[in-house]
Amino acid sequence: MRTTNIIILLFCLISPTWVAAQTNYLPGYFVTANSDTVEGLIENRGNVKMSRFIVYKANAGSDPVRVYPENTRSVIIGDKNVLEVYTITEGSRQVHAFFEKIIDGRLSLYRYDGKRYFIKKGDEPIREITLSREVPDQLPHINKDDLGFGPTSRLQTMYKGLGVLRVATRDCPSFSEQFLIDQYATSTVDYTAIVTKYNQCFPEKQVVIESIRIPAHINFGIQGSLNSTQQNFANAEGMTDASFALRFSGAGGLFFSLFHPRFGDNVRLVLEPAYGKYNGYSFFKSGQTVNDLYIRYSYVRVPLLLRYYHKRFFFDGGLSNFFVVNQNQTWRQEISLNNVVATSDRSDYKIKSSFTGVAVGIGRTLEMGGRDVHTSVRFTNIFRSSSAQRNQPSIQWFDLNLAFQLNK
Repeated sequence: MRTTNIIILLFCLISPTWVAAQTNYLPGYFVTANSDTVEGLIENRGNVKMSRFIVYKANAGSDPVRVYPENTRSVIIGDKNVLEVYTITEGSRQVHAFFEKIIDGRLSLYRYDGKRYFIKKGDEPIREITLSREVPDQLPHINKDDLGFGPTSRLQTMYKGLGVLRVATRDCPSFSEQFLIDQYATSTVDYTAIVTKYNQCFPEKQVVIESIRIPAHINFGIQGSLNSTQQNFANAEGMTDASFALRFSGAGGLFFSLFHPRFGDNVRLVLEPAYGKYNGYSFFKSGQTVNDLYIRYSYVRVPLLLRYYHKRFFFDGGLSNFFVVNQNQTWRQEISLNNVVATSDRSDYKIKSSFTGVAVGIGRTLEMGGRDVHTSVRFTNIFRSSSAQRNQPSIQWFDLNLAFQLNK
């Protein structure tokens, strides 16, 4: 249970104080190889994942479709993020890929696969300038001691990128070669600073394109459930023969759904605290005693679920914390000895105040009045972890849940 409480605390800490739509899909369009423009929604999956393909939907209810660079010229996401298609050589093969444009100017800067950087000047081919270290043969025209990496067995590819920039920037009189050498002498090259310094030599203005960052955000609402509850107290002393009928009751509370872009567009972390009551009765015989047992308590149940969406359906799995907040047990026993009936009331039995179980479910999201309504069927099993826990019942719930989302 301690682990569950820690997760709940983390849920609260990473959830922001404002709310927004829960999706990685943003309005945008792509231009096909035939120069046709296709508008819709494009999933912002990050530069690494989008290097190979993008995911497109015609509208929010459409099925996602993969769009590959071989059939595309460019992509615009959220009127801000720009992807352009270029072909590069990797090993012995030609690779078509999406390149994220970082700077648009006389000399443009691109990022590919998250960590590789390229430049393009006018109609010239795109060229890589990424800092890396491989075994070189020699480094002509460059004093290796100026590069600050010690042995020459680590600089071949790095020099290649530096050489590409030397050629591309030589038409700028104020751009010094020493500036490039100083940049490449560090472990982290500031490619943006290099390209910006070059573009400042010319009257054309450059445009720095900021990457789209979708923050984590949360949806909230109210929820209620119809519960069928089966409880078993047979582990408690004197209750081996007790049997409790299936009970139906209701519970109500709040609904929270946390979206984080790193989870992906199909995953949510769901928290559904709810308040309810249980009222059970069992009549049973045990040895020479006849028992009337009434168990009544109020509880707060806090399921913490990982929810996976497939279209409008979803699947839940997680933990459910159970807290007994108020309880009142009546246990009346009758003992018949030599035609004498003795009656007593036991008040020593109390249910454990908190315990944890597992929950699984399946549901569907509907739209009513412009807002989402989440319906689901869920099974929860709270079990005793050891025979020594005589005051913890095993409980099985079947719930029909309805959660109404208040924000859009």
